[in-house]
Amino acid sequence: MVQAYRQELSGLRQDVEALAGLLDQSPDPVRAQLVAEQALAHTQMGQETLAPQRQAVALAAEALRDWAVGAEDRQIAEAALLQAILTLEEAGDQ
Repeated sequence: MVQAYRQELSGLRQDVEALAGLLDQSPDPVRAQLVAEQALAHTQMGQETLAPQRQAVALAAEALRDWAVGAEDRQIAEAALLQAILTLEEAGDQ
């Protein structure tokens, strides 16, 4: 169970890193859609104790996807990403 927790947490961190990479460049709707879909797929199921982290990653993925297509402000995407990062850090401290 501990190994599954660590693996899922690691995967969520990788998703957040990929999402953060989207903000380093000009908005690219196609790339953002692909990265967001991958992250969202990883948030569909997992360890019960990581449910808040999965939700935060999912919200960040949606916000970054929306920013890339011009439907959301960059600040909203940044805030969602920061929240996901903080939530994952909290899980790593447990």
